[in-house]
Amino acid sequence: MTARSSTAPFVPHSSAAARASTKSSAAPCGPTATVRWIHGKGSASFENGKPVRLAGIAIDVTGRKTLELEREELLARERHLRASR
Repeated sequence: MTARSSTAPFVPHSSAAARASTKSSAAPCGPTATVRWIHGKGSASFENGKPVRLAGIAIDVTGRKTLELEREELLARERHLRASR
């Protein structure tokens, strides 16, 4: 079985072993339509070129992603202010 990171859907290798997928995505969740960022990582097992098993995890990384976006915004504002001096 082999693994590698990708944002593409699971696709069997020519060896028909497995492939890992890593992806972060945002989607409205719950009655308040709150956006949640989910990081998923997993691997699929294939037999005769068809997926037969999927194992992996999904972690809510909303807090981390929110901080990353706020940091990017602050840095952009700082660059703008420094450039306008």
